[in-house]
Amino acid sequence: GESLLNDGVAVVFYSMMNVFATMESQGIPITAGQIALGIGSFFTVAVGGLIIGIIFGFVSSYITKFTKGVRVVETLLIFGFSYLSYLIADLLSWSGIISLIGCGIVQA
Repeated sequence: GESLLNDGVAVVFYSMMNVFATMESQGIPITAGQIALGIGSFFTVAVGGLIIGIIFGFVSSYITKFTKGVRVVETLLIFGFSYLSYLIADLLSWSGIISLIGCGIVQA
């Protein structure tokens, strides 16, 4: 669990540093305001992904509450909603890995 969270944070942090490196290579100076925006963006991406994961986790948990008669559907829903949370968070440019972690924790 911890290594997944570290990987998720590392991906978000790498993306932020990649933008700073691109700005520096283009001759754009990096100011304190841009560093503050980068830190804010870091937390937005991490927390946004977590919120998406939690939402999809609750939805899948609620739906699987009603599938006691058809056990095969539960596995499909668990994997489907987990992957969907990853895709949605990634499409919104938020952390898909952290979204997947949040979804799995809520589903457990």
